[in-house]
Amino acid sequence: QNPFKVYFKEKDINILYRRGEEINIFILLSCLVNFNLSTENYYKKYIQFAKPKIILTALDTFPMFYRLSKLTNVKTACIQWGTQNRWDGLFSNKYMTNPKNKKKFFVDYIFTHNKKVSKKFKTFCGGETVEIGSFYNNINKKFITKKKKEILFISTHKPYLVQAGYLGSKNKLLFKNDEHIIKCLSDFAHKNNLKLNILGRAIGLGSPEKEYFNKIIRIKYKFIPNYKGRDSNMIAEQFEYVFTIDSTLALENIVKNGKTG
Repeated sequence: QNPFKVYFKEKDINILYRRGEEINIFILLSCLVNFNLSTENYYKKYIQFAKPKIILTALDTFPMFYRLSKLTNVKTACIQWGTQNRWDGLFSNKYMTNPKNKKKFFVDYIFTHNKKVSKKFKTFCGGETVEIGSFYNNINKKFITKKKKEILFISTHKPYLVQAGYLGSKNKLLFKNDEHIIKCLSDFAHKNNLKLNILGRAIGLGSPEKEYFNKIIRIKYKFIPNYKGRDSNMIAEQFEYVFTIDSTLALENIVKNGKTG
């Protein structure tokens, strides 16, 4: 999803696909002619050819973006995607967050959730930080007033981080109490005759995630699988009672006067 389409017409936006969804053959050949088929050179050539006024990203966890301003001499801006922590995402990247490497990274404007996050960015990246809260919550201003009197638990289940080696053995303990909280919540739902819903987190890992909850929850519940992009905001707002362990969606729900635990 492209959250910037709210502000720009589609014809004025040029998308540089970083995951290989699309490859520009002209740029690729240009890199080959110069015997430099690196990711950095591909980005540089693409941006030089596109001649943008500004380079935007909605994902602040991509390290390469923090080098583009100096590499291309084009202004850059990014928004904070979700809650930042020290064991997942950009802040867990020791090379990026090392103050000794600060001269390598620069973003003209970083739009953050709060001053504390801005302060952290300033320790390893040059440029200006602006606190705006959640960009996604700000552009989604509709308030749902008629809510389902049901419980929604927003999953933050991240087994793939351990499997991929992003979390060390000590950090695995971060999730050891999740199942106890979920058990308490399902017991509460059962005793108070409330329907329980689980909003899945992992895109493409819906089945293992659901199996995880099936082993913990002993009552009938509804699993809402694999939410795409930030449409999850609209899902969370539909429920009267929202619970989570550390999801950004919970903070966004509070801002919209949603009952949140």
